[in-house]
Amino acid sequence: MTHLLLIDDDQDLRTMLSMLLNRENYQVTQVSGVDAGLQTLIKHNDIQLVITDIMMPDKTGVEGIPEILKKRPNIKILAISGGGRTLDKGFSLQSARLVGAHALLEKPFSKEQLLSTIKKLLNT
Repeated sequence: MTHLLLIDDDQDLRTMLSMLLNRENYQVTQVSGVDAGLQTLIKHNDIQLVITDIMMPDKTGVEGIPEILKKRPNIKILAISGGGRTLDKGFSLQSARLVGAHALLEKPFSKEQLLSTIKKLLNT
C-alpha cells in the first residue's frame, strides 16, 4: 500500500481527504503543520508522496517544501492551496513550484483531479 503524508492545518479537510484516499487503498498519515510533517518523514521512510497546503499559520508550505526535499530528495510533492487573505492562490501555487513542488492543485479540486495527479506523480 502506498504511504502518503498529508500536511494541512484544516482538520476537516485532512479528515475528508484521508477517508477518500483510504478508500482508494492509500495509507495516509496526516499532520497539521510542516514541522510535524518533517518529524513524520524521519519516522516513516516508506512515505512516497507529500500533499501539503501552502497557506498555514506557523510555517507555509513554500517554506516547508525545501526542508522536505532536503530530508528526502526523491520524494514527490503535491502542493494544494485555496489562497489566503493576502495572496492569491495562483501566486502561492507558483511559488510552491519554484521551491520544488512537482504538481499543483487549486482548492477546491475534484476527487478525480486529486487521484489522477497522485497517480501521475507516483508513476514518474
